[in-house]
Amino acid sequence: MIGAVKALSLHRRAVPPDGQGGDLLARLPCGADQRRDLRDEPDRPWHSGVVNWLNHRFVTGLGGRAVVHLQNPTIVDRRSEPQPDLMLLEPRQDFYRTAHPTSDDAFLVVEVAHTSLPQDRRRKLPLYARTGVREVWIVNRRADAVDVFRGPSRRGYRDHARYERGQQVAPSVFPDLRLAVDDLLGPPPPGRAPEE
Repeated sequence: MIGAVKALSLHRRAVPPDGQGGDLLARLPCGADQRRDLRDEPDRPWHSGVVNWLNHRFVTGLGGRAVVHLQNPTIVDRRSEPQPDLMLLEPRQDFYRTAHPTSDDAFLVVEVAHTSLPQDRRRKLPLYARTGVREVWIVNRRADAVDVFRGPSRRGYRDHARYERGQQVAPSVFPDLRLAVDDLLGPPPPGRAPEE
């Protein structure tokens, strides 16, 4: 049914050791009152536009230094296979044709969040930290900023910084690729005047 989104029950599933878990989205347990699909944002123009802009900037700015992985599965543990909006991965000759990337392969995970912000913060971020993803960006529409998390541990990320309009952000492994937060976010959300 076009235009309708059905809430899906979240659950965990086993991912085979070879990483060939198929196209199903990994789901995490949550209460009955919180049943939501962890698939990223509904197709909203802002969400898609941010992913497209980041893809363009990373591909043109990094060349062969990283593989840009868009909305595809990654194996973070034996039971979870989330699909981040974008990942920067270690280059591999096979471009990950033989197995999905793992946390060890990820230079950076990016989640673009508006309505999915609570899920990204409470469910995905701790999962990424526990499994050793080096750096996570949450492009936060509500705050009109980019939240950057580094220093993963079993208890969460040790470092958090917020980059706002007028600032620049860069992946820690590619400090030469500085992105203007204004360009990344695009026009301010409705009802929020641009800062002078």
